[in-house]
Amino acid sequence: MDLYDSAPLTVSGSGAGAGAVDVRDYTKSEHGFCFPNALRQKICGVIFLLVVTALSGATLVLLTYDEANPFTPSRMIPPLSGGDPLAALKEDLSLIVQNARPLFLRLAWHSSGTFIAKENLWGSNGATMRFPPESTDGANAGLNIARDLLESLKDDYPSSSYADIYTLAGHLAVDLMEGPQVPHQFGRIDVSDDSSIPPNGLLPPATLDPAGLREIFGRQGFNDQEIVALSGAHTVGECHVDRSGHSGPWTINPLHFDNGYFKLLLEVDWVEKQWDGPLQFEPSDKELHGDIMMLPSDLALIEDPDLKGWVELYASDEQRFFEDFTVAFAKLTSNGCPAAAVPAIVNENTLENDLVDVVSNAGPLFLRLAWHSSGTYIAEGNQWGSNGATMRFPPESTDGANAGLQIARDALEPIKKENSLRTYADIFTLAGHVAVEVMGGPRVPHNLGRTDISSASGNNVPPNGLLPPSTLDAQGLRDIFGRQGFNDQEIVALSGAHTVGECHIDRSGHLGPWTSNSNVFDNSFFLRLLDVDWVEKQWDGPKQFEPTDKEKWGNIMMLPSDLALIEDPDFRTWVKLYAENEQRFFDDFKVAFAKLTSNGCPAAAIPDIVSGGGDDTAALEEELGDVVANAGPLFVRLAWHSSGTYDGTESKWGSNGATMRFPPESTDGANAGLNLARDLLESVKEDFPSHTYADIYTLAGHVAVSNMAGPMIPHNFGRTDVADGSPGNIPPNGLLPPATLDPAGLRQIFGRQGFNDQEIVALSGAHTLGECHADRSGYIGPWTKTPFTFNNEFFVVLLGATWVPKPSSDPLQYQPSNTTKWGDLMMLPSDLALLDDSEFLHWVEIYASDEQRFFDDFTLAFAKLTSNGCPAAAGPSIVANA
Repeated sequence: MDLYDSAPLTVSGSGAGAGAVDVRDYTKSEHGFCFPNALRQKICGVIFLLVVTALSGATLVLLTYDEANPFTPSRMIPPLSGGDPLAALKEDLSLIVQNARPLFLRLAWHSSGTFIAKENLWGSNGATMRFPPESTDGANAGLNIARDLLESLKDDYPSSSYADIYTLAGHLAVDLMEGPQVPHQFGRIDVSDDSSIPPNGLLPPATLDPAGLREIFGRQGFNDQEIVALSGAHTVGECHVDRSGHSGPWTINPLHFDNGYFKLLLEVDWVEKQWDGPLQFEPSDKELHGDIMMLPSDLALIEDPDLKGWVELYASDEQRFFEDFTVAFAKLTSNGCPAAAVPAIVNENTLENDLVDVVSNAGPLFLRLAWHSSGTYIAEGNQWGSNGATMRFPPESTDGANAGLQIARDALEPIKKENSLRTYADIFTLAGHVAVEVMGGPRVPHNLGRTDISSASGNNVPPNGLLPPSTLDAQGLRDIFGRQGFNDQEIVALSGAHTVGECHIDRSGHLGPWTSNSNVFDNSFFLRLLDVDWVEKQWDGPKQFEPTDKEKWGNIMMLPSDLALIEDPDFRTWVKLYAENEQRFFDDFKVAFAKLTSNGCPAAAIPDIVSGGGDDTAALEEELGDVVANAGPLFVRLAWHSSGTYDGTESKWGSNGATMRFPPESTDGANAGLNLARDLLESVKEDFPSHTYADIYTLAGHVAVSNMAGPMIPHNFGRTDVADGSPGNIPPNGLLPPATLDPAGLRQIFGRQGFNDQEIVALSGAHTLGECHADRSGYIGPWTKTPFTFNNEFFVVLLGATWVPKPSSDPLQYQPSNTTKWGDLMMLPSDLALLDDSEFLHWVEIYASDEQRFFDDFTLAFAKLTSNGCPAAAGPSIVANA
């Protein structure tokens, strides 16, 4: 399989016809592409030699470029900051790679694919392709062009090895074709002569069947998943007769890195091509699919059921393909290299692969190990949990709640020996994450970074009794899990782990599985909780429950703490949701389990979906910025109205719960039109499933204010969502402030939420945005002439104009007495109430004269509004410290 013998732009010459070749000047800045001065002459020299060769009669691939926009990179690497000594190298290299992207990807692939894992020999280290027989291997035909283009870069950066430059070129090529950013570490060394060069025949030929693929890739340490992921690089480039003997691209867009290769493998009816060349395949309907092709080794991926499973996954989930390709390609290009050149994701992936083999036959046991080694955490004091791997020592190791887990720890000892740099704490938790996925559950993100204690001393090992016993009622569950920082939703999601495994008398005293398929991670636990009529089991063991109809349901069982989930109405709403929606269970379990296994750990070990930070937050805010851009006032109103139901006397409702998704709140006339905002945010929720609707609704309002030139209002994640509109979950109508309020009414409504006079006026300043619509509120018109700019104009206009009742208005609203000057602006009775009361008027006058003061006070009041009644984690420090 000659990977990426690709370059859609060819320069061919034969006699007089060669004179027609149009060779562009690749150094002209007016094309939007300019090499650095230090490189220009050298690259031009290489191009000149290539052109001379073409004109003299040779057939030769020159450079790859995007025909629609040949000189503009599809994604240029941005300049690197912070004094990175390699920044200039990466920038210069990206300029060279841009015009021959698939070619440089192929260079990195082929220079690395000679690795023999058993002997830790060859691979990218050494840059051995500079010497025969590797340089003259037919599988590497055309790659001399790529190497020649990189000579100029090597001259300018003599301290960087050829091996690092060749591999980095391939990584940058993937990025420049809109693929993932594959991490790359420097540290490879070069061989100085041809005394240790790999023989020909180590690269995968195009004729391989599934067994052949496993043999060639297995020699390098790759499994089925990695074989398919790496094969996905065929989504770019094309074959050329003068290189591999084959001809044509794999996809219709050979300069764009995506999952198109997998889609075409599955969707196209492939037939053998009738021609004089080697065996390859073409579409039976060429009119529909064009001149794309597949090699025998490509079709082998859909002939084998295990390989095909990965093809189907990557065809349906491009992001998963990108993630797996990132790890596999980083592994490919660092196999056999010094430790400094191996990215962290490769080390962790190698550990994962080792764990898969160990946990496959006892998944529930290793899930329990991760759970129990983490469930000792005490949030108050940030103590214990998975960090430390304390279960290796008594009293935790001998805790009856951990009976049988010695088997799991013993099974992981060989893994620890093979991965001596990894901690027991990371291995114990990762084993549980891997077990969930192996059993068909979600892929739970896991970061390395936990530490181990070296011995039991003082109070560094938690006491017994911290794990949840089977006898807990609803309040007991909240006490035990609440100690770790979990809410009702997370308690139920984590309890869903009982969908796998079973109880053993010699461990817990209980007996039996929770579900009929105890090695498959799904939502069966919740289905059985609701579907089965449970009665107390009559036996000599501890209290547990069995089905009344054992003939139908078999020997499944439930514990008292399981049934507590359906006895409590709040827990039961989540049980019902997860029973009806397995994907939602997977999404919520993923976040809760990642939180469980990283509680109390160093920051490096906490995944972004737990912290709510990192790139995930930035990406969420960026996407929200795009969504709210053309309707900013609508999203400020959504955040305001979804929060303004808070009842401080009982500390309930408000933004927590995102209750506006359900009636009667969703149909409250005060919220007319806000379904438009909620509908627009559905796509954001789909893209960021780990974030709650409540957090998304409120953050949308914060982003909207900032985007309309207002202050940046701090926002913390941590709100939860209610699962349904069950009685008591949803606030009644009538809690939002109507437009008819006088000063006393304003103080009553806002006072219920804990706001004082200053905050009432500051929050009213949001009327500087947007306008009223007759079909929503019955009112009509904007408050200011700049309804899409957040400023203090509301207060300026409120004081500056003389307000009179609008003729024939029903409901009553006000207009300026001088409409020639002020136009069609309007005010509501509740707005004018701010002028009728001396205390309110005092703040109106301050904000009209001092916009910055308004911004400062609005920031604090709005952050308080959108976090009232929320878990502590969702409250910004400016609110807590106010």
